[in-house]
Amino acid sequence: MHLYWIVDYEEETVTFEVRARISEHDWIGIGFRIEEKSKKLIYAFCGRTEKERIDS
Repeated sequence: MHLYWIVDYEEETVTFEVRARISEHDWIGIGFRIEEKSKKLIYAFCGRTEKERIDS
């Protein structure tokens, strides 16, 4: 598994990309913890056949 990221200081965003070789029955997950209550965390899951985006 590999984790890549790009920091955009002007937009104040970080974009993450996870790459892994998995079978069609496997899954992977990553998590982040944010200390400041004013910050937003966007979690995105991309499977083989579905895409879901959750803002929290």
